Parts: sequence; structure tokens; C-alpha cells
Amino acid sequence: MSNTNKITEGAARLARRLHKGQVDKAGMDYFSGHLTTVASMGTTWQEQVVGYLHDASEDTSYSVDRILDLLNNELGKPLSVEDRGELAIALRLLNHHTAPDRETYIRSIGNNALATAVKLHDLTHNMDLSRLANPNEKDYARIERYKKEYDYLKIKFKAKMKRILLSLLTVFLLTSCSSYISYTYRPLAAEGCSVRYSANYQEGKPYLFVEIQSDRLMFGGKPILMVKTFKGEIFTLEGISIATSQESSGVIVGNIVLPITELQAKALFPITEDQISLLNDGIAKVRISTVPITHERTFSQDIIGKRLYNQFESTKKKAREF
Repeated sequence: MSNTNKITEGAARLARRLHKGQVDKAGMDYFSGHLTTVASMGTTWQEQVVGYLHDASEDTSYSVDRILDLLNNELGKPLSVEDRGELAIALRLLNHHTAPDRETYIRSIGNNALATAVKLHDLTHNMDLSRLANPNEKDYARIERYKKEYDYLKIKFKAKMKRILLSLLTVFLLTSCSSYISYTYRPLAAEGCSVRYSANYQEGKPYLFVEIQSDRLMFGGKPILMVKTFKGEIFTLEGISIATSQESSGVIVGNIVLPITELQAKALFPITEDQISLLNDGIAKVRISTVPITHERTFSQDIIGKRLYNQFESTKKKAREF
């Protein structure tokens, strides 16, 4: 089990204990009825952990700092300074007692990506009137307020993600020519391509860039990258397709000019520190969900894993230097 999975499971156990005996507006157990639903919507371990714990400082006598101390006890070791800080900020913002009014509360959440993501999941579940047997006028009025808050936070979240993606794409375009790690695969076959990888940190979070050059391969809306190490560990990254460009040229064969079109498809994959550490074991196999043909390659020896690991470590060090 990875360290991030242990943190998520520890948060679930702690949330169950802290909210024992509490019920939601539908009369369901608060942990299994609401917190588990919100956490399950999370796409990162941080969103899942905050999803489990987002109401703990509101609904119990514990402060955010004390809750994170209890999480450390649950895990048997402390969270890293960076992880604890990120979780603490989001949890404080999600406690409405820390804001003078509801509008300030929502606007403050909108300035933090992690808190925004979890609040969107929270509102999504709270807006589900099918949970209530007999909703009344007060319930409908509350849902209308939730919808306005949801729309506001959704716009803020999309704008922030767009800024991050544009920033990361700019970094990638500026650095990939000199720092990518690549290989060429079956150049004359239908699935032939060149694949480039590059490590980067943005706002303290690691990302893996992947660029595929070919005559037909592209990324779908939500690319998937599967990695198997030489020690047999397997992990999956879910990414975002960020750009596809096309270049046309021709090759003269005899008196005939044969047109050649090259596609350059780029995707961005968030990656955890635990997954980065696995790269140091060497990559034995990769599978990338390109269309119309899935890219898959098996390696007899490592040519990208350790190099990517070292690039992440070097990039992280530079990002933290002032």
C-alpha cells in the first residue's frame, strides 16, 4: 500500500471516530452518508483526505491543528511539513466559523484550489434532494443558495486550473527541448512514435509532461498513463490533454512528392511523491491511452525511470531554492 493510500485510510478511520453518532439532514450516518461520498469524489489523495475531515473542526471541539495531530497518531508518523500545511489551509477555510458571514466564507474558499475542489464535492452531495424523503420550502431555498455558491466556485476553479495549465505548458515549451527524456518506438509501423517525458513542479506540486510525436496518435480528453517498475509495482496516472499541434511536409520519392503529417500531442499528469520514488526502481513497461492506437512499450532495461526520478529530484531542489 502506498503512503498516500495509508494517509487517506487513516483520515477515514479518524473521521469515522470523530463523527460517531452524528447524522446528516436525511438521518443517515454522517460518516457513511456524507463524508464518504464527498471523499469518494476526490481525484487526488489530498481531496480525499480533506473530504473526510472537512467538517471535523466545525462539528467537534477539536481545532484543525489538533485534528492533524490525531491524523499523525493514526498514521504512526507525522505528515510532511508541506502536506500538513496544505491540508491545514484547506481545512481552516472549509470551517465556516472562521468567516464573519457566508459570502466571505465562500469567497475565501474560492482562493484555494484544494478547498474549492472539496467544497464543490460537498455542495454536489448537499444539493441532492433525493436524499430527503419529504423536502420542504426551507430545503428548496437552501438548495438555491447552494447552486449559486456552486456556480461561483466552479468558475473560480476552472479559471485557476486554466492559469495553472497555461503556466505549466509555457514551462514545458521552454524547457522540453533541453530536458526531456525520450525514446523512439517502431518508427515505420502504424503505432510508430517518439515519446518525450519531462518533470516539473508548479505551485509546489509535481507534474509529468508527456509529448508524443507521430503521424496519428493523439490524447483523448482524460489520458491515462500506466507504469510498471522492474520490481513489479504498478501505478496509474490520470492526466489532461493540453495541446495537439500539426506540421505538414513532403518527401520526394522519384518524381513524386509524398505528403507527411506529424502530430505533436501533449498531456500533463499529476504525480505523487510516492509514485516519483517508484521511478527510481526503473520502468519496465508503459501504457498510454492514445487514440486510435494505445501506445504500449516493454523495456528489457531501464532507459527512462531513474533518469526521470533524478530529474524530479533536481527540479524539486531548484523549485525550493530562493
